[in-house]
Amino acid sequence: MISAAKKNIWVLDDGRPGNTNQAKAIAHYLGDNSNIQYIPLHFSRLISLPNLLSKVFKAATNLKEHIDSQPKPDLVISSGRRSALAALQLKKIFPSVKIVQNLRPNLPAKNFDFIVTPVHDNYQYADYQTIISPNIVNGKQMDKARNQFPEFQITEKIFFIALGGDTKNNIVSGSTLRKFCDNVENIAKNDNIKIYICTSRRTNRKYHEILRERLSSIAKIYFWENTIKHNPYLALLSYANYLAVTQDSISMIGECLATGKPTYVFSEGFGDSKHQEFCTNLTEQKLIRDMQDLNHKPPANWKYSAVNEAQNCAKLIVKKFAL
Repeated sequence: MISAAKKNIWVLDDGRPGNTNQAKAIAHYLGDNSNIQYIPLHFSRLISLPNLLSKVFKAATNLKEHIDSQPKPDLVISSGRRSALAALQLKKIFPSVKIVQNLRPNLPAKNFDFIVTPVHDNYQYADYQTIISPNIVNGKQMDKARNQFPEFQITEKIFFIALGGDTKNNIVSGSTLRKFCDNVENIAKNDNIKIYICTSRRTNRKYHEILRERLSSIAKIYFWENTIKHNPYLALLSYANYLAVTQDSISMIGECLATGKPTYVFSEGFGDSKHQEFCTNLTEQKLIRDMQDLNHKPPANWKYSAVNEAQNCAKLIVKKFAL
């Protein structure tokens, strides 16, 4: 853990888990001695406007209650365009506060003190560019998850697949899901391999029956709706020998790479050009391989250094702001 002086850090929660979890991950590595407050945001209807238009309005409607009840922030961590607006509202109230913005703010960069964006965004004003999303996957978290799911202590090698789904620019088709099932069936032909699958919030519910019909005899499937309170995802990251993710989930790919384990990606029909560029970059760095290559051969072991972008960001923030 990075040592940091006692500072009041506000982590803004815009209601979108993907954004908020990245901000929380960065804050986690700023040190146990920091006073970290998680601030859930409520927005007016104006939040649907582009940021440059809604900037003149107070898009976040509940900041006053936090200002009245929490110590003045020294540092604010925002993630995504919506919380960027709230961060600027706080900057007007507390001019000395420093703002760390994760992901494009869709506002002039000069308003922010430190900006973190993915390298595939090609954002010229970024102070740091990540190759994967900042996340909280680390040894401590996985050890805790292992203790909650001792049933995964088995003799077979575990191949764990995290299944994503629809995105704003791409709807997964039935034919795509069937190709995915074909791929899983081929992997299951390998001796001494046990396959586990977790669906996600974005997995289209209408395909649950296809998954059950095609894969329930060869894989243990955990459907997201049934595991919200007791989700084996982290435990399977910890226990697995091999990992796989569909291309649409940048966050889950990042979490797999944080483990340092062999990670495969199923690309066909999942995600859009942004996701493809992201995965192409990781393939060139020899961090991931194509899951569809396993139609003809067993999974392989290869080594790379586990990627911890949350910690990398935190180190730079501590240095920049003399924390």
